[in-house]
Amino acid sequence: MAYAQAEARRQVDRILGICKRSAPGADVEIELRHRQSGHTRFACNEVSTAGEVEVIELELRLTYGQRSAATQISQLDDASVHAAAERGGRMARI
Repeated sequence: MAYAQAEARRQVDRILGICKRSAPGADVEIELRHRQSGHTRFACNEVSTAGEVEVIELELRLTYGQRSAATQISQLDDASVHAAAERGGRMARI
């Protein structure tokens, strides 16, 4: 399910709020990507299997001055976003 523009904006605003709390003082860049693909397999001129894959990816880039770090996750729950923001913040400060 692809996000409508309003839902994508709501998700990005929520993620930005979590990042600002998890990595205070960092400049945060958020990239939310959606990818959808499908496949159909044929055997003996008949469809044998068909499937669809949907992937949502989040990339966070956190910057402290001249230092920056990026993390990618595929789960958008609050705990996963918080952990990714903390991890990115720690890496950017190294």
